[in-house]
Amino acid sequence: VEPSKRVEFTATLSTCAVLGFVAGPTIGALLSMIDTTVFGLKIGANNAPGIFILLANFIMMVQTTLFFDGKDDRTGEIVDEADEEEQVDSSSGTSGYKPFNYMGVAVSMFLFY
Repeated sequence: VEPSKRVEFTATLSTCAVLGFVAGPTIGALLSMIDTTVFGLKIGANNAPGIFILLANFIMMVQTTLFFDGKDDRTGEIVDEADEEEQVDSSSGTSGYKPFNYMGVAVSMFLFY
């Protein structure tokens, strides 16, 4: 992250964390009121939060798979000019950076989700 953008990104991250601390218990309270059956599966206060998390993570995984291509990624290490032809995919538009690591993202998605 550029030094001029660090404060902005840190503030955004902190805001999201606080919103999570507020929204988490609120969603949990709402889910605890559910008492229904869907396709023969009884959904109640004990398993509704788990089903909600399962669905939310599945949606995030699908969105990441479909919409994250890494072409705007600027976090790779800058490579030497001499090694640039060997290490950098010129079609990705990230001249001066190592190519995007698709396998790393796939493994991280599998482990995280």
